[in-house]
Amino acid sequence: MFNQVAQDVHTLHGQVSQEGTEVEMSEYLSRFSLEAVGRTALGYSFGPLDVHGTDYSLALKEFGPTLVKLHLWRPILPWLKWLFPLSVLRAAASVFPWKVVRHMQAISDNVYQTSREVLRKKGEAIKQGDAAVRQEIGEGKDLISILLRQNILGLEGERLTEDDILGQMSLLLLAATDTTSASITRVVQLLAENPKVQETLRHEILEATTHAGRTLFDLDYDAFAKLPYLEAVVRESLRMYPVFYMANRVSDEDALLPLSEPITGTDGKPIHELFIPAGTTIWLNMLGSNRDPAIWAPDAHEWKPERWLAPLPASVADARTPSVFANMSTFAAGPRSCIGYNYALAEMRIAIAHLVLAFKFTPSDKEIVWKLGGIVSPSVRGSDSMKPEFPVVMSRV
Repeated sequence: MFNQVAQDVHTLHGQVSQEGTEVEMSEYLSRFSLEAVGRTALGYSFGPLDVHGTDYSLALKEFGPTLVKLHLWRPILPWLKWLFPLSVLRAAASVFPWKVVRHMQAISDNVYQTSREVLRKKGEAIKQGDAAVRQEIGEGKDLISILLRQNILGLEGERLTEDDILGQMSLLLLAATDTTSASITRVVQLLAENPKVQETLRHEILEATTHAGRTLFDLDYDAFAKLPYLEAVVRESLRMYPVFYMANRVSDEDALLPLSEPITGTDGKPIHELFIPAGTTIWLNMLGSNRDPAIWAPDAHEWKPERWLAPLPASVADARTPSVFANMSTFAAGPRSCIGYNYALAEMRIAIAHLVLAFKFTPSDKEIVWKLGGIVSPSVRGSDSMKPEFPVVMSRV
């Protein structure tokens, strides 16, 4: 990932003048995130950042916006799959009069066929031995190569089928690209709008590298996490602006849900817990939890990285918010929490550090709005584009 970031920064340097150039940063960050996950998860490259755009990568980028257009149909899809053979559904989709359905079928076919080809090449390399595996982009350390080797060693009946592995490949890419790139984009926007924070962060990174006789390549995962101001910026951005505002869960059994504070029922009596019948769908307000003044103090709705440089209010720990990171709901919790949150954190820290060290960011004159469509993504007010858009003025440091 380090070498990739350096190449990407070099590419951006060629697009930016010393005085300042407006750059559509969302596109670059989306490409970077996709390439990072492609290399580490699949051991596959989508090409240089400046010419990024295979049919596969383009299909992945179009998946989210296209799925949003089909959101009203999603509840009936399991029923259709149960009622009709897959061959019938495919034939029906290919002649369906709604263009979006046919487009989604084309996207799915593209992702599936390319994933099969990547999987086939990886399988051949593994059969040829360690020398051939080391010639791959991931050098055999990517997740799919590891999964394939373990699958070969697994007991009969416990091995994943090819379709299972292809499903894992698609899930890794679809779940880990736009989410992380949107988070990095949000940090860039906040730094552009808060020049003092940007300068403080740049000074910290300079102190940890240039002034200490090191480069960013000398810092490992733990070293990045121990840069206090960088970590404060990342944590505060994830707290204030999670890419998912809501998440739903279904209770497996009857349960009593205790309330942090009692509410008054229609009969005037206090209610301290709610009965949740089995099968109930529960919507988790992740944004509300992250910004609750009763938990995070009265200034909970303000973006203040400095709050992480001092002990947090006792109310944060006392709330016992289900969490896997920093007492916040951003990555959910429990067995359905984000399986790749540590990877996302590493990607954010590395990308932000490289970008801040190389560029100064200032806001564009275009108004940025964040739209909720699956995940929260940036757009220019008045634009009808389905793709994320984030113009920002960049100048070389």
